[in-house]
Amino acid sequence: MSILIKRHPNGYSATVTPPEGRDAHWESGPPMQLRKLIDLLQQQGCHQTDIADVLYELNPQWVRELDT
Repeated sequence: MSILIKRHPNGYSATVTPPEGRDAHWESGPPMQLRKLIDLLQQQGCHQTDIADVLYELNPQWVRELDT
C-alpha cells in the first residue's frame, strides 16, 4: 500500500506516496490523535476503506482509539 501509518506512544503519523492521495508524497508531521490523522488523510485524497485497511493491519482495535 502507499499509505504508511505509524503508531507512537503519543499518537499516530502517516506517509502517503503515489498512487494513493493526490499523486504526491505527503507526510503528516508529528504524532496526533487518530481522528485528526484520518481527516488529514481524507483531505489528501485517500479513500476511507484504504485508510481502515492499513489501520486494521496495524492495530485491530484502532476503532476504540477514535475518541481518545
